[in-house]
Amino acid sequence: MTTKLPDEEMQRLVEECDYDTRLAVTAWVMKAICDHAKRSGSYRYLIYERLGFDFDAYSALYPDGMDISNYFEFPTCYDIEFEYEPAKKIDLDRMPEFLAPHPWA
Repeated sequence: MTTKLPDEEMQRLVEECDYDTRLAVTAWVMKAICDHAKRSGSYRYLIYERLGFDFDAYSALYPDGMDISNYFEFPTCYDIEFEYEPAKKIDLDRMPEFLAPHPWA
């Protein structure tokens, strides 16, 4: 398949699969999408690396796959790892003069 199938054809193919196969494939795809959301990556990375398709999948999964990939393009909270430490009170008397606030500030 090198081009996107019509919705009716996709529906027919899905209905030909037994329930367990549909469930397993759907769970696998959802996991790949969640991994993509957490770790980000390009549309090509999603379809070639995470989903394991060949180059013909690019147009067959476009534009829906690219929409999903672009939705997760920006960094998420999963990309940021830090430990919160409360701010320490600054002792202005011990601060070097060149770091001290300006008198007019």
